[in-house]
Amino acid sequence: MKSNLILKYLYLSGKLLKKIQIPFFVFLLIILFPFCELIEEEEIIEPYKMPVFKLSGEDSLWIEKTLEGLTLRQKAAQMVMPHVDGKLYEVNSEEFRRLKYLTEELQVGGFIFFKGKIKEQAELTNRLQEMSELPLLIAADYERGLGMRLADAVEFPYNMALGAAGNYDLTYLMGKATAIEGRAIGVHQNYAPLLDINHEYRNPIINIRAYSESPYLVARHSAAFLRGMNSGEMIATAKHFPGHGATDLDSHNELPLIDKDIDDLQESDLVPFEKSIQEGIKSVMIGHLEVPALEPEKGIPATLSENIVGSLLKSRLNFNGLIVTDAMNMRAITKNYGNEEAAKLAVQAGNDIILFPPDETA
Repeated sequence: MKSNLILKYLYLSGKLLKKIQIPFFVFLLIILFPFCELIEEEEIIEPYKMPVFKLSGEDSLWIEKTLEGLTLRQKAAQMVMPHVDGKLYEVNSEEFRRLKYLTEELQVGGFIFFKGKIKEQAELTNRLQEMSELPLLIAADYERGLGMRLADAVEFPYNMALGAAGNYDLTYLMGKATAIEGRAIGVHQNYAPLLDINHEYRNPIINIRAYSESPYLVARHSAAFLRGMNSGEMIATAKHFPGHGATDLDSHNELPLIDKDIDDLQESDLVPFEKSIQEGIKSVMIGHLEVPALEPEKGIPATLSENIVGSLLKSRLNFNGLIVTDAMNMRAITKNYGNEEAAKLAVQAGNDIILFPPDETA
């Protein structure tokens, strides 16, 4: 079941990570931690085939027993991931009351963190984990490292710079550094790497976030980033399936049309995703994209398409990991669907996590 997948990814290294401490030396590490002596050369060239987290028989038993004890409503709530900023809030503030309600009363499955500061995000994460009956899945979008979201952390270059450098070792190191730093402040899952191909120079949302216009270079760089993330024991997420590169529209504002035939998609956009699945990627994010070659019904976003999520990703590409929607507050969804309808269709399509819903209490 979907909740079972989420619980498994929370049971880290055989023990539940309910509370994350952040000593002063870790704080300094995150601020001063660019490309240090992280790896041996052979680590880069060896293919990655190990699990990110290893579960013992005792761990698996805890998961199954916990799952059996959840009501249907609790299981549904475990699939919802609202947003939060990495700040400290007064206990009587409206925002803290919101977080307390979501955690204690609704029992949501986790949170996606956005802007903030290192120490404040770590402390807020501790408070949320302490309030939650079940361990929370903590995620963030650290495409360019923690500094992409946190004002006092290291920010790495855009992916296009890594593609231009042509050094997969650097991409590996960036993934590993991001994972080590993120885990130090309690983040379990990173919504990266980005596997979109730079087909359209006018693309307002992908562009320099893409490694290259070559699907094979994108596949190799994203595989290197994935191995680095795995080495640092953080869940990596391949996005935006089935590919957001071939459009000049931004899905934050409207539903982009990916006007490519099936052969073209198989020879380009799907190549990095297939490679990541072979490399052992544990999570995939679905893009809010209209792809007629894969979903014949007009106007259906990939996020809500069983043909794309269920038939293509899960059945044909044999992906059995955690499937996450792109943020459900984006106008590619909200222009045409209500909150409850969109969430229902996303689950029916095969998504496991409903990310950043516009109405998180519905």
